[in-house]
Amino acid sequence: MAHRGVAQQALLRPAAALLALALAGPGCGLFDTRTPETPETPITIDTRPRTIPSNVVYNVRSAFKAGQQGLGVYDQNIATDLAFEPDPQDVTEIGGNPFTNWGKDREKSNMGSVFDRYGVLTLSLNLSAAEESTLVTPPVDPNADNEVYFRSTPYTISAETDTLFAGKTDLYFRDNTGTWTIYKWVDIRDQSLGRKTFGLMKASVEAR
Repeated sequence: MAHRGVAQQALLRPAAALLALALAGPGCGLFDTRTPETPETPITIDTRPRTIPSNVVYNVRSAFKAGQQGLGVYDQNIATDLAFEPDPQDVTEIGGNPFTNWGKDREKSNMGSVFDRYGVLTLSLNLSAAEESTLVTPPVDPNADNEVYFRSTPYTISAETDTLFAGKTDLYFRDNTGTWTIYKWVDIRDQSLGRKTFGLMKASVEAR
């Protein structure tokens, strides 16, 4: 019987030690609960029906102002086959073109990284300031009702850090059954501004 009592005491020691840890003050960590992170408060993003190209630009501006929370709206306003063409001088400065074989998924991932680095953005882009607007004939997408591009449209992008990016863009839009999206952004340096382009901003968050 004495041997049995010793064995029971040996079994109880680990359990007692475990209980002592559980009852110890904070900092022991065994049963500590992690302090929950405060979730981001959802915001209302102002959008317009995508019935004309200027409404698409309005929605993109709203998405940029919302940062990470605007990625869903941004997704709705860009085409699946979205192309981004950097300025040739930027390609030289970057040391290559990181935007080949682009598309919607890579664009969303890229802009998520842009928002992580720069915060919410203010985009100034007015299609009425384009040098001209022209129908794309024939359309790139044979199933599209219409495609149009706005040539040499000036833009600026301001970040929370006051970093300013600016240039011009040839911006291409596609109409599928009355719903417009952006399907190509051709980035253009404006030497007179002395600012880095949107392309350099986007390239700065791409893994090399």
